[in-house]
Order: sequence, then C-alpha cells, then structure tokens
Amino acid sequence: LKIAFRNLSRYKKRSILTGLGMLLGSFLLIFSFAYGNGIEEQLISNMVQSTTGHLRITAHKESSGSDFEEAFQVEKNLIDNAEQIREELTKHSGIRDVKKQINITGILSNGYKMKPGMIIGVEPEKEVELFHRILPATQGEPLSKEDRGAIYIGPVVAATYEVGVGDLLT
Repeated sequence: LKIAFRNLSRYKKRSILTGLGMLLGSFLLIFSFAYGNGIEEQLISNMVQSTTGHLRITAHKESSGSDFEEAFQVEKNLIDNAEQIREELTKHSGIRDVKKQINITGILSNGYKMKPGMIIGVEPEKEVELFHRILPATQGEPLSKEDRGAIYIGPVVAATYEVGVGDLLT
C-alpha cells in the first residue's frame, strides 16, 4: 500500500489523468443508463397514450382457413360483446376510459408506389386527447364523429404518396 501511494505521488500528472478518465467514464456510464431509461419510459408512455393503453382485449377465434383468407374477414376478428365488456370495465374505479380500435396492416399503394403501412381505426370523439395533445393536425381539422371515411396521414406517408388535405385515397 505504501508503494502504491508513493507511485501516485511520484507520477502526479499520470495519476490525475487516470483519475479524470475514470471520473469521465463513470459519468458517461451513468448518463447513458439514465438517458436509455428516459427514452424507454417515453416510448412506453407514447405507446400507451396513442395506441392500446395499458390493457388490450382482442377477439380469439378458432381459425377455419388459411391466414390469407382470415386476413380479409375482418368481421371474424371483431369482439362480439364489445359494449358489454366496455360497461363492465368502466365500472372499475382504476379505469379512466375504454376505447375501441381496429388495426389493419398491409401494403399501401397510390397506383405506382407501394409501401408497407398500418391503419388504426378509432372513435374520434373518444380520442380528443390523442388528436389535440399527442398527435395534433398540422393541416386540416381534427376528426369528429361525423367524419366518416376521413383519415389522418403522417407527413412522411403524405409526402410519399403526394397527397394533402382534401385529396381522395382508395
């Protein structure tokens, strides 16, 4: 131990640089862990607020055909007693709201460009917080209950397919 302290005092510049390197490395390690935890928390929070919430209930139906055939039979994947489930869930004091959604994934095309995409069908009147705080419209108006067939499109998708407010998509 005596030799170690003598070595530290004899080579002060090297000892200080080594100490600073260890201090900087420790700081960067702690910072990167904190940054990673913050990003993870934000991603989870965004996912909970914008899509499924904390709980997701899906229909479980036995498959009677191929996956390809099942993909085009949306009615088979709907929950039969959705309103009854909604009423039961809203009775619990810890549940703030229950919202219906339908998710469809596939290939989006405008005739000459094709890209993979996802469509999330929502009840606009129940998604006020989503449309005003989390995903505010940069163009056009927020969706309302009367807007049958209206959609929100992200800026990247709109630019890819060269569409804007009021354009017709099929």
